[in-house]
Amino acid sequence: MPELALIPGTLYGFDPSTYTCSVQPDGALTTFLKGVPVSRQLLPAVLPDGARVSLLMFDQNNPQDAMVVGVTTTNLRTPSCRVYRGSSASIPSASQTVLSFTNVRHDTMSAINPMWSAGNPTAVVIRTPGLYVATACVEFAPNGAGQRVVGLFDTLSNQFFAVEERQAVNGDTTDITCSSGAFYVPSSSTFQVYVYQNSGAALNVNADPAYTPEFAVAMIG
Repeated sequence: MPELALIPGTLYGFDPSTYTCSVQPDGALTTFLKGVPVSRQLLPAVLPDGARVSLLMFDQNNPQDAMVVGVTTTNLRTPSCRVYRGSSASIPSASQTVLSFTNVRHDTMSAINPMWSAGNPTAVVIRTPGLYVATACVEFAPNGAGQRVVGLFDTLSNQFFAVEERQAVNGDTTDITCSSGAFYVPSSSTFQVYVYQNSGAALNVNADPAYTPEFAVAMIG
């Protein structure tokens, strides 16, 4: 006889006409159960996208044989995203250049409104107002001339909210980690990573798995 299991998760796409939804079980960044029945004891008002719910699995070998039976909080799941670039990028000398990214490591909003997409590769989209932190890791190819700069840019306020600058390392790569403190975003915006170098010639931002270039954004409150 199948064993019952109660699993926490995040609800998306509640349909009041069919009383079904999609659920992302905790710990499953890319797995979504679709067409899951919702108990009619739960009112639509407590079932917004991102609501934290309890999912009763009647048969753990059959993910569709389940029902949402409780809501633990109607708060949105915390937005968080990390993207990277899979190949090096050539950066012209003495010109602020926005980095584009090619892949996403995780995106907690991917089920409804992804924070990053290949169609807009330079931006991480912020849709939920709140406090955010962001970090970019960038490695410039070896060249001892000039300066190297990495900045985090908010398009809503049209300003940099974190900048890290240093002299180029002679005889080795120049590695920069640029992190912001808590930064308040009052409405929809996008975050971008700008880089700058003035070596006198084009210079690569290197690509190295899980290190450069990487860009992570997370809501903290």
